[in-house]
Amino acid sequence: MKKIYEFKGLSKKQKKELIKDYIEREWKNLLFSYFFIILSSSKPFFSSKNGAIFVSIWFTLVILLSAYAYVNQSDYMNRKKKTKGIQKNIKLQK
Repeated sequence: MKKIYEFKGLSKKQKKELIKDYIEREWKNLLFSYFFIILSSSKPFFSSKNGAIFVSIWFTLVILLSAYAYVNQSDYMNRKKKTKGIQKNIKLQK
């Protein structure tokens, strides 16, 4: 199966900028989510019996995966736009 989302078109610096851009746009949602996770716990937060710490770990992993998917989707869409432009130019030349 061919992977659609690859980082062929972007450098490491561009990827870091896209991830930073994603976090800048989503920081309020992230802050509120962590705040409500902490408030939902009835036991001390760093207790091993507290489910909120596991939820916060899971949520952090989800955020990392969504940032990764955002970067990949952005790169994919940019490459898709470029190929459409190239295809139009080829058709016009014929």
